Amino acid sequence: MSDDICLILADDKFTHPRQLVVGADVLWQAKQQDETFITNITARLSEHDLAINLAKCQFGLSPISFLGHCIDQHRAIPLPAKVDAIHKFPKPTTMKGFQEFIGIVTLYHHFIPAATKIVELLFQLLTSKSRKLIWTNAASITFENTKAGLANSTMMVHPQADAPTTLMIDTSETVMGGVLEQLVNGEW
Repeated sequence: MSDDICLILADDKFTHPRQLVVGADVLWQAKQQDETFITNITARLSEHDLAINLAKCQFGLSPISFLGHCIDQHRAIPLPAKVDAIHKFPKPTTMKGFQEFIGIVTLYHHFIPAATKIVELLFQLLTSKSRKLIWTNAASITFENTKAGLANSTMMVHPQADAPTTLMIDTSETVMGGVLEQLVNGEW
């Protein structure tokens, strides 16, 4: 059913530039509540025998918590509780525990400056042929640097249509990363 919702909402006639669909969760951003827009959404879903459960809907929220992020009209940041959980994450002793940590870091890596360089060694451990976790001193340092990087994470601001924009990329032999930057108030 959530695949059906994604297909319906991805239709060219229905796509909204401030729309995010993840499974059965849909998020729309608007500067003000627009009853016509909401009516159009419900009508479009109704055409496909789908309905909105108003008891599960929330309107006019700012900030919101969505997919582990706190989002408002200016920015997105990781939820503080999630950052705290990562900061307190114990050193993994099993491959499963290590995979759990990598999964959490992957969700938030875009908030960590130079994340690809910081976590490169951890990903090498993850992709090693050994099923056993071999923890080295370098892995411990990288693990702590990754946690510190998220604790001191940057925020992501929403793009401004009229701001000069550039794509900054960096590569090494094993990783590649990029960031879209905008010049706002004289700063990139």
